[in-house]
Amino acid sequence: MQFKLHGQQPNVVRLPLHLPHEQHIVFNPSLNANEIVEYAENTDTALTAFFKMNQKTDRIGDIARTLTYQDFPQKFTLKSEECHPQSKLWSFCQRKGLTLGRMVYIGPTLGERFYLRTLLMVTKGPKSFDNLQTVDGVLCETFHDACRKLGLLENDNEWCLCLQDASEMKTGAQLQHLFGTMLLFCSPADPKQLWM
Repeated sequence: MQFKLHGQQPNVVRLPLHLPHEQHIVFNPSLNANEIVEYAENTDTALTAFFKMNQKTDRIGDIARTLTYQDFPQKFTLKSEECHPQSKLWSFCQRKGLTLGRMVYIGPTLGERFYLRTLLMVTKGPKSFDNLQTVDGVLCETFHDACRKLGLLENDNEWCLCLQDASEMKTGAQLQHLFGTMLLFCSPADPKQLWM
């Protein structure tokens, strides 16, 4: 009857995230270890392919560097490479219609992956993981440090005031319990500094 069985408007592209050298790969178990490592190094994920598009020096690279990771599907299409079906490649397309990119959800309790996601949401045209961690020409030690230096995280003033007030009335054990509760449920930006 030529009726559409299902459809989704607009199209939504799922954008996976991973830390450096922590991407998932599928390999043939009959390969030796060196071949598996070589295969992993030559296989691009959607994220590493995004970095490679931003490294291009042509007109397409100029367009790529104006977009964040989640805005990328609006101008580019993610495809699998012919020689490596698992490896991904972004290609520029001029199409009508809207496509949205959505990064997978990662909560603050997952550490560096959360801060990587935070940086990818606001940074246009990063060329590598190191480029994402660089703030004002200085390579930060972690993605968390880069987020903090860019002012993307809340400060811990309210938690400092809470601990100062509690220190006037509470015992040591009660303060430890309060601090543990803050770590578990409040996600302070800099727990080490808060402890001091």
